[in-house]
Amino acid sequence: MLKATEEQQIEWMDDTIAYVGERYPELSEEQLDVLRVMGMRFCRPAVPYGSEFTANNMQGVEDAASEAAV
Repeated sequence: MLKATEEQQIEWMDDTIAYVGERYPELSEEQLDVLRVMGMRFCRPAVPYGSEFTANNMQGVEDAASEAAV
């Protein structure tokens, strides 16, 4: 999911939350909304990672963090 497009992430999260809501009917809409927000945050981590961002390339992480802050 981390490398999926935003549209794919949203579609996947919608399907997942619908399943969780069916599986656990005692959850309120508010609780499902909180799960959705948490899930979407997981799909968009604050610190990018992958082959281009490693301990050997901290400048890449710092540059990405600076761009995100703008």
